Amino acid sequence: MPSERDLRRALVVIAACGLAAGLLAGLAPALRAPRAAAPTARVAGAGLERKRLQAVLAVAQVALALVLLSGSGVMAGSFLRYATKTRRFRPNGVMTLRVSLPPMRDATPALRAAFYRRVLVRLAALPGARLAGLFVTPPDSNDGTHWREYRGQAAPVRVARRAVVQTVSDDYFRLLHLSLLRGRAFTPADGAQAAPVAIVSRRLARRDWPGADPIGKHFWMGKGGIGNGAAGIAAKGKRGGTAITVIGVAPDVEYAWTDPGGRPEAVIYRPWRQAPPGAAFLAVRRRGTAGPDAAAIRAVVNRVDPHLPVRAVRSLAVVIYDQLAAVYLIGDISLAMGFIALALAVAGIYGVTAYGVNLRRREIGIRLALGARRRGIPWWFVRRALPLIVIGLALGSAAAWWNARAIANLFYSGQAADPLLAVAVLLAAAAMAASYWPARRAARLDPAKTLRQE
Repeated sequence: MPSERDLRRALVVIAACGLAAGLLAGLAPALRAPRAAAPTARVAGAGLERKRLQAVLAVAQVALALVLLSGSGVMAGSFLRYATKTRRFRPNGVMTLRVSLPPMRDATPALRAAFYRRVLVRLAALPGARLAGLFVTPPDSNDGTHWREYRGQAAPVRVARRAVVQTVSDDYFRLLHLSLLRGRAFTPADGAQAAPVAIVSRRLARRDWPGADPIGKHFWMGKGGIGNGAAGIAAKGKRGGTAITVIGVAPDVEYAWTDPGGRPEAVIYRPWRQAPPGAAFLAVRRRGTAGPDAAAIRAVVNRVDPHLPVRAVRSLAVVIYDQLAAVYLIGDISLAMGFIALALAVAGIYGVTAYGVNLRRREIGIRLALGARRRGIPWWFVRRALPLIVIGLALGSAAAWWNARAIANLFYSGQAADPLLAVAVLLAAAAMAASYWPARRAARLDPAKTLRQE
């Protein structure tokens, strides 16, 4: 799981690369400044040492820009992926309120279930409310994620696997505009005295029962059993805990965006009547903009339990955004650093090319006087700059790949090759354009006037 230290380290690496690019871009002109006024500085062509320094400077600028831009591309991809993925839930139309039941007063599952039952009925009856639901962890939030070990039916007795356990209401999937892939949803019949049931995510179903129908399969969780009554006691088997029957398969939803185990997580959904949580999010999907407001939702909870602390009522979109604020912040900073790196690289290539063009003004004048085509002069400089651009991209590709993979693994955002290839093409195009324009301007000069000045 990425820590605050990892985030700081990523920012330090990005800032260091930007600083190094800036220093290298200004180092050569600073070193040459004392010699600029010397009479020997105005020569017909550049010396071998000067040419080597120009080449090294151009290569370094391209390589460092590729490293920074590749990291920025991965961060931008992560930002767009999260922003696009959360839209399918239509979170702006869902109002949420998080409640925490006092452990002493509502210690038993029956008392917790009675509270949620009364609240959900009243929330669903509010004017303008389409659905009322309950869940423990909002999608893509990492807020209140519960990991539990369980033992599958096909696995050996002593082999345990981990999954996110999400306690939800009957209308949870309709609340988030999700449709079950197989099986059925929870119903009021899935109560505390009924046989323990669960809905599993598609990833868990494929992992535990590959190629088989998971409906009707069992897994074991806990030591003392989750279900109550005779059904729960009878379900205890040699694997320990309670045997839970799979009744449905749900689409994959990410809950812990900092989970290093893979994306999305394997999820087990339990009905709130069989596993009433001590803290949960109460949610209402509104019928348009005229649905129940925060005051009406808060009033419902206060009527059911006047002594229960009520937190702020917020839309699900705000809840998700607050939890992903670190991703958005680092994404913005990385994009800014990437654009700065691109600007430095373009300015550096432009400056090196312009300097080389200025040193070859007499040569350009002679070529034009001898009948060279003006259109060919800029492309001649582009062809001379192209090997430096290719070398810079080649040298920076290894560091850029490592940087992109490190950031991709930090936020588990998938492949790093796509942004690296796109960034390389963008950087090459920008560098070629930067080497074209100075020579194009020089090709417009009057050759006679240029030769007289030289």
